[in-house]
Amino acid sequence: MKITEENYISQLKKKNEQALRYFIEHDGWIVKSLISQKLSGDAQAQEECMNDVFLAIWENVERYDSKRAAFTTWVAAVTRYRLLNYMRAERQKILYEDIEDCHVIGERDIQLQFEQEEEMEFRQLLQNLSSVDQEIFMRLFWNEQDYEQISNDLGMPRSAIYNHVSRGKRQLRKQFKKECEQYE
Repeated sequence: MKITEENYISQLKKKNEQALRYFIEHDGWIVKSLISQKLSGDAQAQEECMNDVFLAIWENVERYDSKRAAFTTWVAAVTRYRLLNYMRAERQKILYEDIEDCHVIGERDIQLQFEQEEEMEFRQLLQNLSSVDQEIFMRLFWNEQDYEQISNDLGMPRSAIYNHVSRGKRQLRKQFKKECEQYE
């Protein structure tokens, strides 16, 4: 079967290796551009991380739902997730590589540092939203508060909270799409 733009996703789901090659040749730039941004200067790390991302896509492509997002958006999300995991693993290696030369760092300190870094990255994603939307997103998605609690704390009706979340998600999708188009 000839792999084309129209059938490569369905063939990927059927574990057709030709579809994987097609994907890497035609949409692999998305993975490469996102990884090269964060791991610039270390070609070996970029290659290792890209291979990890392609494997993750291959193993999890059946989870892709075309009704929820475009395939390229899903690929970018998988790439960012795997990139974060890769960077965390590399930090762990560095922390424990020369342990005799380092002072002892408590596990809680490391965990706190990672949480702070992740929160900073999350806040950077939200930077283009209004301050109210940022507050709602932080409470809802970072602090895992429910809509009722946020509504009570902010003195806003739940419907207004839902509207802010819907508008914010739409804005983030548009922002993410522009970022992806930038690398085409």
